[in-house]
Amino acid sequence: KQITKGIIRAKLSKRRHLVVPRAISPTYLDQLMPPIVTHLFDPQTVTYNGGVANITNWKISCYLEVMDGGVPCTNPHEGLRSHCWELLETCNGLFANWYRQQHA
Repeated sequence: KQITKGIIRAKLSKRRHLVVPRAISPTYLDQLMPPIVTHLFDPQTVTYNGGVANITNWKISCYLEVMDGGVPCTNPHEGLRSHCWELLETCNGLFANWYRQQHA
C-alpha cells in the first residue's frame, strides 16, 4: 500500500523514482553486513584496454549479478551472491512492483 501511494504521488509530481523508507529491515541489513565486511568482499582484477590513465589492470568491486557484455567484464562473486540472495530477491520484487505501476 505504501508503494502504491508513493507511485501515485511520484507520477503526479513527474518524478521517476521512489524511496520507500525501511522497505528492508535495518536489523536484517545489520545482520547481513559483518560477513561481507570480514571475508566476502573480494575485489577482482580485470584487464582493461588502457582506459582511464592508461592502466590495464583494474581492481573492481565484487558483484551479485553481472550483465553480459560489460567492459571490463567480471564474474559474479558466488559467495556474496549466495549470502545476499534473499536481499537480492526482495529488491527485485520491490523494483518489479514499482516498474509495473510506472508502466501500467
